[in-house]
Amino acid sequence: MFKDKDNTKYLLFYLLIIYVFAFVFWWSYLLYTKTAQHYSDLVNLKSIQYEQNTNKEIKDYFLTEEFKNLDALFKRQKTMIITEGTVFIIVLLFGIIKIYKSFQQEIKLALQQKNFLLSITHELKSPLASIKLMNETVKNRNLPKPKQNELLEASLQEVNRLSNLVENI
Repeated sequence: MFKDKDNTKYLLFYLLIIYVFAFVFWWSYLLYTKTAQHYSDLVNLKSIQYEQNTNKEIKDYFLTEEFKNLDALFKRQKTMIITEGTVFIIVLLFGIIKIYKSFQQEIKLALQQKNFLLSITHELKSPLASIKLMNETVKNRNLPKPKQNELLEASLQEVNRLSNLVENI
């Protein structure tokens, strides 16, 4: 049903979709790992500062309000990354579906136009061939006058038929 050119378009479409999804997942992964690394570094730094300033053990830092706030901030950032990625993927899916449906409609429309042109061409060629044949017969043969008039009348009828076809189109 589809030619190679159409298959190439589909292949490019699917490759682009795969690339975009891979990019979104890679972006999410990098953002998450950067955020986690930043959180880890900040917790290590704050716990060492806590130990130096208070002369208490590092494990006590994890019970402080400062750590709880830092942990809550990390959890909010993690939720934000997941939410943004999910919303982006949902919007992307809706866009892909719309583009795919539009692409299918364009292909269907192109096939309809092609079929329409083929049938119109056929309908126009039939009267033309008939008129040409009748006129060549009148021109090349010595026909009696009544037979010539009959062919010319038939030719005029075909011209009228052709004219009606063109007007209807």
